[in-house]
Amino acid sequence: MSAPHATTDAAAPAPVFGEPTPLGLLGLAIGCASLVPIAFGMIPSDPAKIVMMFKTASWLCLLFGAGCQFLAGLMSFANKNGIGGEARGGGIYNTGNLTLINATVNRNLALGGNGFG
Repeated sequence: MSAPHATTDAAAPAPVFGEPTPLGLLGLAIGCASLVPIAFGMIPSDPAKIVMMFKTASWLCLLFGAGCQFLAGLMSFANKNGIGGEARGGGIYNTGNLTLINATVNRNLALGGNGFG
């Protein structure tokens, strides 16, 4: 009985990008970390600093939380990794929508609203 031989497909294209999973996870971590002071109630007493805190948190959630997940999904699709791209694309619908909601609520709170309008 012969040992199984590993076969390589010479026609398989090389990936365009490196593995994009760390990029998506890093962006998600930054977006979540920007909300930690708000979640723990560490709100400054100065109203101008409160506004700046909510605006900063909303931009970090929007750019990193949703942006890095979206970019990682596109990079997976470019690497011909449909499952990875769909998983990160689905992550956009889950974590991306949550970070967009967080960004909108934080922005509205910074402008003196009730968070939703």
